[in-house]
Amino acid sequence: MTRAGFTLVELLTVIAIISIATGMILGTRNTGLKDAQVKAAAEQFAGVVRQMRSRALADNLPYAIAINIQNAPGSSGRVINNRSGGHGYRLVAPPRHSWVQGSTGRRLLIGWPNDSDVRLGGMATFPHFLEALKETWVGPQYTLPAGKVRFLALGDTDEGPRVNGADQGGGYYQERSYGYPSTFPRPYFGYFDPARNRLFPWGGYDPVLSAAEPVSRLSGGSGPTISNYTGFFYQGADDPIPDSRNPADRVFNVDWNNDMDFGDTDPVRGPETGYVVFRKGAPRPLVSGEWQDFLIAFAPDGNVSVPPFKTNRKRFSRLQYDFVADNKVNFCNGVVDTTKPWFGGSGMSPGVWEYSFNFGGNNNQFTEAAEVAHFDRHTGSYRITFAADTPDDQDSFADAKEALKSMWPIWRVEISKQGDVRVYQVKRLDDGYLGGKTLFPTSKTVWEQTAGADMVTMGLRCKWGWLQHPKTSSGATWQFFNREYDAVPVGTPITDVITPKMMIDKVWWFE
Repeated sequence: MTRAGFTLVELLTVIAIISIATGMILGTRNTGLKDAQVKAAAEQFAGVVRQMRSRALADNLPYAIAINIQNAPGSSGRVINNRSGGHGYRLVAPPRHSWVQGSTGRRLLIGWPNDSDVRLGGMATFPHFLEALKETWVGPQYTLPAGKVRFLALGDTDEGPRVNGADQGGGYYQERSYGYPSTFPRPYFGYFDPARNRLFPWGGYDPVLSAAEPVSRLSGGSGPTISNYTGFFYQGADDPIPDSRNPADRVFNVDWNNDMDFGDTDPVRGPETGYVVFRKGAPRPLVSGEWQDFLIAFAPDGNVSVPPFKTNRKRFSRLQYDFVADNKVNFCNGVVDTTKPWFGGSGMSPGVWEYSFNFGGNNNQFTEAAEVAHFDRHTGSYRITFAADTPDDQDSFADAKEALKSMWPIWRVEISKQGDVRVYQVKRLDDGYLGGKTLFPTSKTVWEQTAGADMVTMGLRCKWGWLQHPKTSSGATWQFFNREYDAVPVGTPITDVITPKMMIDKVWWFE
């Protein structure tokens, strides 16, 4: 007798096959949608870069793009996210007032020299500076799609909270040391620690790490050992920032007449205390667009430059002394990062940041003294990295392959110093790709040292992402006082491929 129809088992089997096939189709479609969204955001950014360069050429004026990165309030900050729509960028023009014009015409405020201007009759204050920044905006902010696309990185490496070598007991020759050697440097795609099964992303803020690896901020360990900074939050004297919000009001006090108190006032400058830079409970940007922490600057001749990271904050550091608290340099306002190694002695020289930004110039120690490093000296270009947004703050993964998958897809915008722009997708390959490639240094353990000959060698040959041969272009042995233009690049770093091994090995891989 012929049996008609299906058995229950057969029916369930068919349903299961259909479900699996449907899931695969939807998964592929979702991956393709993410890729299209990230690519579209990168291409829009590239278009704005081209427009601003054209405008600088047409107007014969400098312009810039300022980037803002704000993690979603309520998130830890250990993983950069755009779930609240806090990632974006805005256009910057020279200020209108004549009192911030240079001898050669209008300039961007990053060119404000010597912390002074003629209108204020000498010392300019950080509050006045922030007010002047408000005059430089051109049009509304471009915002990356919330919950869909984020900035993954604004440079090629996150060099971490640098501290002067003397602060770690190693002397001047080790000034290029790391405050948290167990996790830095971090390439633009992050560093995966297999011992902790954890991803340490570019720019991630981590108060737990800070507390676990404290360092002294003053020369020779003479100052208090404090742990107030990781990532790019510049935590300062605040309590830990647990949810990407300001834990307290932050008032900027400025002793503009250097009499070691904050009780004076001036008809032009105003009072020495009372300017609120952070409000309690307000979102705390990782990279502040309002303060122009990160700029891509376009010179009137069309050349492109990226000023040192968070220059505006650092230039006013000498006006933050907390004499009332302990009569020592305390940098109590959290506006500047005091872990960065400064050029000279203990790194606390008041005049270090008195300089004028020079388009296309070497900038000597100033471009090298930045937490964000670029391979522009090797490749002639800067890179901004976009990725799909992350739905949560997960940073623990079974292995590097899974950590890498969590960031996918990744697109980069490459901007040459001459203004050429290229948009490309980063390739995700297996470790076989690294066959025949070279790396520098030979072992990541070099970065985990705070003293010794290897650390000194790296201090001389690696200047914040600027990897160079031991001999200068003139044939002399490289020394700490050599200038960047004397150095010879070590190879061409890989900037368009990622493999799991590259995430684990805290080194730079070269083509």
